[in-house]
Amino acid sequence: MTIPLPQAEVLPTADAATYADWFACLADPTRVRLLHAVATSPKGITVGSLTEILRISQSTCSHHVRKLAEVGFVLARRRAPPPWSRSTPPAAPDCRTPPTR
Repeated sequence: MTIPLPQAEVLPTADAATYADWFACLADPTRVRLLHAVATSPKGITVGSLTEILRISQSTCSHHVRKLAEVGFVLARRRAPPPWSRSTPPAAPDCRTPPTR
């Protein structure tokens, strides 16, 4: 007797890799807090302000902003001075819709 298997959609490898990158980036609680701070600052926020809010060093903050920017969660711009960040719309990805890279 053969039991039919339920039909399931399989996520394409490239999309799975993108989601894995997102989840890996958000595995750090400081990055989650930083992303929340940026996402709730509609006009953007400077790295200096983020360091004060999160009570972390400038180099640590810059590192985390860079990691969030690499996966597309924030837009980081270097302005003469100060550098600032803002979230990219949407701040949290819609995990039901695969991203385009």
